[in-house]
Amino acid sequence: MTRHVSGRPSRSRRSLRRLPLYLGVLLISAVAVFPLLWSLAASLSPNEQVFANTFPFSWQALVPVDLTLEAYDALFSERGFLRPIINTTVLGIITVFVGGLIAAMAGFAFATFDFRFKNALFVIVLLTFMVPPEVTIIPLYSMVDSVGWVNSWQALLLPGLANALIVFLFRQFFADIAPDLYDAGRVDGAGWFRIFFSIVLPISKPILIAASLVLFLSVWEQF
Repeated sequence: MTRHVSGRPSRSRRSLRRLPLYLGVLLISAVAVFPLLWSLAASLSPNEQVFANTFPFSWQALVPVDLTLEAYDALFSERGFLRPIINTTVLGIITVFVGGLIAAMAGFAFATFDFRFKNALFVIVLLTFMVPPEVTIIPLYSMVDSVGWVNSWQALLLPGLANALIVFLFRQFFADIAPDLYDAGRVDGAGWFRIFFSIVLPISKPILIAASLVLFLSVWEQF
């Protein structure tokens, strides 16, 4: 025999109270997903049928009747869009690994070590993040042209390796790590590089994932 605890609503009542919330989330999700579904259906339809069922709107706008890959064939074969995708993907992966490592080591140095002009250098790093990219385009191009790197991988890769925002994120994360971990590593005879790669990075997965996403998306949106 079960007893009903007074003052505590049953599971069915709690579900009914949350029903408007669930319906609202479902409606917002549908509004967000609808343009993606229509874009996918339009890409698989002939050009003359892309807007045929949108005014007035019909369910056939989301279900292509005559499936075709003409749009993808024109995109990749005629316009050569596959090459830019490959180049951007490779550039993004290199930037994530190399740029992320540089930013992580810089953030670790700012958070752990005490050296002359430490605060001043960190302020300079933050100021570089605040400079609009439009201001640096012409000087950066002149610098790249002076070393003969126009239309080269070096010109695309090197300027994006040092990211002030990522350095700031790593510095803030590493500043919250207990110094006892470093002391324990030093007592066991580990150097700072060993501490960084064996202790710090393994416990920094959240910031590593966030930094990787920011770096990759920044490269993907540019090229």
